[in-house]
Order: sequence, then C-alpha cells, then structure tokens
Amino acid sequence: MDAKWTSRDGRVAELASEQEGVFATWQLRELGFTRDMVRRRLQAGRLFRVFRSVYALVPQIGLRGQFMAAALSYGPNAVLSHRAAAAILELGPWPTGAIDVTVAVRRKPQPGVRLHRAEVERRVVDGFPVTTVARTLVDIAHVLPYGRLEEAFERGERLGILDAAEVEKMARGRRGARKIHRILAEFGEPAPTRSELERAFRRLCKVHGIPLPSHNVCVHGEDVDAYWPAEDVVVELDSFQFHKTRRAFERDRRKSAALERANCRVLRFTWRQIRQESDEVAATVHSALAQRRGERSAAI
Repeated sequence: MDAKWTSRDGRVAELASEQEGVFATWQLRELGFTRDMVRRRLQAGRLFRVFRSVYALVPQIGLRGQFMAAALSYGPNAVLSHRAAAAILELGPWPTGAIDVTVAVRRKPQPGVRLHRAEVERRVVDGFPVTTVARTLVDIAHVLPYGRLEEAFERGERLGILDAAEVEKMARGRRGARKIHRILAEFGEPAPTRSELERAFRRLCKVHGIPLPSHNVCVHGEDVDAYWPAEDVVVELDSFQFHKTRRAFERDRRKSAALERANCRVLRFTWRQIRQESDEVAATVHSALAQRRGERSAAI
C-alpha cells in the first residue's frame, strides 16, 4: 500500500475514534475514498459493515457505536430522537431494540432503525446528533407510560436542562400533550416550605391514626424531621427545594447511614408521596412502628 493510502487510513482511524468507532460512506468520500477502495477493504477484512453505508474497523462495536451508526447511516442531518435521544440526554435508560432516528426527508427504512420524518432542531451532545431536550420530551410523551415520562421530566429538572415553557409550547396539538400538561402543572406548583412539609405529615398521621412524632429533634447526633423515641423510628421529609444539589443528596445519605448504624429505622418520604400516596406512606410508617414494638417485646 502506498503512503497516500496509509495517510487516508490513519485519518479514518482518527474519525472512528471520535465517533464511537464508526464512520459513514459519505464521510469516507470526503476523505478521498472511492467505492472500489471501500470494497477492497471490506473484502480484505479491514472494514466491517454496521448499518447500511456505515462501517467500523473492528467486527463488534458497543451500544453507543450502534446508536452513532444508526444516525450516520441517514446522512449528516439525521438525528437520534425519542428514546435514543432521551438516553443520550440522560433523561432515561439506554433502550434495547430498534434505534429511533429522525430525518427531514423521506428515506428508506432499514432493520434495526425506527425511522421518523420531521423537521427538527439538531444538537450535538457527547458527540451524538440528537433532538433538543424539549423535542425529545414531546416525542417520548406518547410512547412512555405516565410514570416513566414523569421520571424523564424529573431527571431534566435535576440536570438543569428542562425548559418547561418550551416543552409546553412544542407539545400543543401533539400526541401525549395531556400527559405533559399534567406533569408541568405539578412542576409549576410552589415548592413547600419546611413547615408546610411538617404540617402535611402531621395531618397524615392524625388521619391515619399514627401516634404523633416529635419534630426537629437531635437523634444519635443527627437533626431529624420526625421521631418516635419509643420505637427509634425516624422520618425524613424530602423536598426538591432542599435536596436538589449533589452536596445535599450526599449529606442526606451520610445522615441516614449514621442513624442506621445506631440501630435507628429511617424512612424517607417526598412532598409528592405525602400528598398523593398518603395511604402507602401511612402503611409504611404503621408497619415500621409495629415491627419495632415487636422487636422490643421479644427482647424483654
């Protein structure tokens, strides 16, 4: 092989390293490769086909490479969308099965790809071409159950990438709009204050016949929200407003670990659980208190 070809192959290797190990025919053409040059490398086992017109330098590539290959197979303007984009944007898990790709013009489908046709705004995230956060949330709204869609919105909020106004605007007239409006209505509610959380939990205890706990006391060296000293049971009330940072998250876990080491039972409930799942919360507290009473009776 002459030096000119060796130089081209080196540029292909660099391209592959930037794109999860894959590259497309249209990119090879830009590097000066002809159809015959690609064919000869395929026959020699120096290239391996991943998707239509997309290749790798090794016979097996990972899931990220499969995602990149799916997008590249439809040209420079194609984007990963729906569940695929949600995974890249950290709004959901990496999906199995067909990979969602959106293109602006009619294209021929191929195995392993779920093709969508739409004019969408393109973003590059971690090297992947994807739909915007707002468009991704709207796209997945009609294919995900309510609970999983709500989790995607919560992840977006935690990551600081959720633009509620943009999502609401884009959702108008789209399938799944009703679920989106319901979720955004809950996100738009004012965050509860610490005293509001405590009052709501005390009301829950009264309604469900749970003995009232002590509030804001020091237990085993830790300040806790609610405490039943006879049973050594603690309830911590979590609000996104007070627990949304990584530092707060880690502090809460250290506190729980310290209390558990002191043989204290720790339960954690969110504002939403207290408001919308009060029966389940009450049943959990009743069970924890009863279990501790039983343990103490058996020890006497």
